[in-house]
Amino acid sequence: MQEDNKTGKIKLARTLGLGSVVLLGVGALLGGGIFTLLGPAAGMVGPGLFLSMLLGAGIAFLNLQMYIALGTTFPDVGGGYVWIKKGLGNFQGFLAGWVSWFAHSSAAGLYAISFGFYAFEFLKIILGNDLGLHLNFIGKIFGVLAVIVLGYINWKGAKTTGKTSNVIAVFLVGILLIFIIFGAIKIFSEPSKSFSQFSPFLPSGILGILMAARS
Repeated sequence: MQEDNKTGKIKLARTLGLGSVVLLGVGALLGGGIFTLLGPAAGMVGPGLFLSMLLGAGIAFLNLQMYIALGTTFPDVGGGYVWIKKGLGNFQGFLAGWVSWFAHSSAAGLYAISFGFYAFEFLKIILGNDLGLHLNFIGKIFGVLAVIVLGYINWKGAKTTGKTSNVIAVFLVGILLIFIIFGAIKIFSEPSKSFSQFSPFLPSGILGILMAARS
């Protein structure tokens, strides 16, 4: 925090630059939206998954416009809690703050469990498949460790969190690029076999698109 020389009020210091903020958003999107929820979404909609992604992107863009407008109008710490409190009153702001807190906690739990699953699968690749390891136990341990480590990093402050997020975001983008490259090689090496998997294009119809976009 720092003191404003003009007003004398204490406010948060701007320790993150534009690049760090962009990478922070990219890392959050890739971690949850791609590696965790993409598989279930593909199961809902089928090969037409990109239509759900376009629909979801359109909704997110409208949401973004609201955040930009409110964030520039009320540049205070608190985000949605502050905006609802100013517009609807203290009680509604209180409810919005707690609902937001529970939503973020649930999302963090989902991502921790997903990290534990991937860490478990990586451990099996490195050490072998017949170790007698159980996903429920080992995966939860990795998930708890991730929460503890990342919680400590966030406790250290925004500057440390920003630097760590930059590294994680670059790492995630690298993994995603590897997936894209190897996927493209697989598709174009056997195009007839690969594109035959795109039928039926929308096995669940419009309802599948809506369900996948929601996730």
